[in-house]
Amino acid sequence: KDLDECGLSFLALREFCARMSMHISEVELVRLFAAANDSDSGHLSCEEFCNAARDVPFFSNLVDVISVASEYVVGRNYDYFRSTKHNYIDRSFSLGRDSGNVFSHVEDASVDASRTILRSARKVWRTSGAEEYQCQRIQWQDLAVLTAMNLSEERPSPWLVMTFAPPAAFPGRVLEWLSRRGFLPLRNVVPVSFERFVHMIPEWPVYLRKQGQAGRRHLVEEASLLEALACEFAMVKKQHVWLDCTLGDATRVGAFLRDLRSRHPAYRVATLFVTADPEIMEARSRETLCETGFEVTIQEEGESQMLCHSDFVARVDNSGAQPSLQSVVSCTAGLNDSWVDVGRRFEGFTVDRAIFPHGLAAISLESCVMNSNVLKGLPSDRVNGRLQLDVMLCGSSTGCFSFAKHVGSVLPDNYLSEKLDLATSPAHSIPPGGREVKLVDHSVSTVRW
Repeated sequence: KDLDECGLSFLALREFCARMSMHISEVELVRLFAAANDSDSGHLSCEEFCNAARDVPFFSNLVDVISVASEYVVGRNYDYFRSTKHNYIDRSFSLGRDSGNVFSHVEDASVDASRTILRSARKVWRTSGAEEYQCQRIQWQDLAVLTAMNLSEERPSPWLVMTFAPPAAFPGRVLEWLSRRGFLPLRNVVPVSFERFVHMIPEWPVYLRKQGQAGRRHLVEEASLLEALACEFAMVKKQHVWLDCTLGDATRVGAFLRDLRSRHPAYRVATLFVTADPEIMEARSRETLCETGFEVTIQEEGESQMLCHSDFVARVDNSGAQPSLQSVVSCTAGLNDSWVDVGRRFEGFTVDRAIFPHGLAAISLESCVMNSNVLKGLPSDRVNGRLQLDVMLCGSSTGCFSFAKHVGSVLPDNYLSEKLDLATSPAHSIPPGGREVKLVDHSVSTVRW
């Protein structure tokens, strides 16, 4: 109501960002405020703020951070030199007020069911002190978990997709790329992020102001609990889940995975270790700081561990314009190092046949009446010639290169007078010795030899 009547001034926005310890320069804040203030009135109206929250990452982050924190007010005798867990299991601690209706955003028909699931989840995680918090704090935790949930219909064979990466490696962009290719539709995945829960905890800004980043250690227990409760809630609902972790989280997440198979036997697990060039990550960190106001970590302490609980583990380099698959380790034989084969693992996901290359018809191979030099555009009367398959840049991400390697392996040894060459080149270049040859492109579905 106050925002609608008075608007949000730049000074108020700057003060809020300072209190939240958001690492954003005043120059960038001025630019973002001016872009959102369509009326040039010097105050953001409620409509302007809502539009900015929908379209601008910086303002959408503001909404995420304050929406849950606004439901809870910290008590005056809160001890910021103790963890949130130790404060809220102390029965002598005077609680702050809460909103009185932490389930106001949930449909009435689902309130009881949601509470039942979360109570059961707390029993599963009772060793983490899930049931030791005071009642009002438990209600706030329920709100935080349910706010993070975006549920869809239940899946018969759901997946848990875990990404381990420094934040500046942008693992989310890898999943977005897989989504655009039709391998992993993100609209069907419930994201669960430890970092998101850290920023949702109402006490975090004061910890940050008093102790800097060292204050994070006081939030680890509660944020880990919220992460575990969110995963458990989503898994009871048989949702596809994306668990976003940093490289140092492998040991912590291992405890969560140890009994996953016994509690949720229908789940399959995919693990992606995402890396990127340090210089590129540094540039991305600066870019993210300008766009969102939050600083992302470039390096993380601790070594990633190969998790034996996964159906397959992939290592990905996200330095370039599109992610590059480095290797795949699977307990099942027959998985090649290509995105197509990785995508086939997610058979439980719906593949969009309108997206290349899924919309292509089956490739048919026809005998070429001329000798093999026709592939290079070279005139020759020899019966046997040198066969060169040129795999385009796009082919390396759509399985064409794997197909070409397969062709080379199945051709008889005496079929060619010379060895088979597998040449890779950008789409605009011409291989040495002739015209470029495309095995597959966006416009054809048949390859002729």
